[in-house]
Amino acid sequence: MTIDYEYEFYEYTNIGIKKLIILIMGSIVMCKCNDCQNEFRTNLGDGALFYNFHCLDCDNIKSFPRNDFSSDSVKACEKCGGKLTHQTLKPMCPNCQSRNTEEIQTVVKYD
Repeated sequence: MTIDYEYEFYEYTNIGIKKLIILIMGSIVMCKCNDCQNEFRTNLGDGALFYNFHCLDCDNIKSFPRNDFSSDSVKACEKCGGKLTHQTLKPMCPNCQSRNTEEIQTVVKYD
């Protein structure tokens, strides 16, 4: 995934300066499943005002506002009861539930 917008921050430590890059641009992309050849659309990344969490079991997306976020607000998936994660996952094919997928086109970028 190519992300065009990023913010750079610098953290001063006792051993030097550490550069931190915060990526805030998300996108809606078309993906293709390498197992069943299904093409589907999904969201990748966060927005400037929200975090996107994905369900490990069904890939359902739950958004949380950045200005009022706490880890206590992350509960189980509302669709299947699975665990929500903020880690980067390959998109799951809605047809066969495989994560053997690839991005084929960016539809729109958002922040």
